[in-house]
Amino acid sequence: MLWWQTHCRAGHTLLLTTANNSVIDAQGLSSRLLDAAWFYSDSINDLPLLSSVGHPVAVNPDALLQRHALANGWRVIDVLGDVAA
Repeated sequence: MLWWQTHCRAGHTLLLTTANNSVIDAQGLSSRLLDAAWFYSDSINDLPLLSSVGHPVAVNPDALLQRHALANGWRVIDVLGDVAA
């Protein structure tokens, strides 16, 4: 299962999964949490999470993710030094 974590202001760690987006509603959290979140990935398999945050970044992405990231104006980083978008 895909997951990511963030730290809430109260100091709690929140794990969100693609299978359970209702966690935000159940915890009474604002959608601003996702708008302010960053998610980094190299795989098109993480597209649901990348699409749900305000700051998606593709790092050394596979071909499909790179195409999607560039088409959507997301930052694409090659850790070897090349930076696009």
